[in-house]
Amino acid sequence: MGARAWLGLPGLVEGGPADLIAYDTDPTLDSSVLAHPSRIILRGRVIA
Repeated sequence: MGARAWLGLPGLVEGGPADLIAYDTDPTLDSSVLAHPSRIILRGRVIA
């Protein structure tokens, strides 16, 4: 079971809300980037 299904949310669908955090570099290679995301999208809206 995926996280969205566990939360009772539909799967990824066109036009649906999305939550996303993007980083300039791969956080698995340098965990310090976790403190400085390059983009945050919450409920389909860019907030940072």
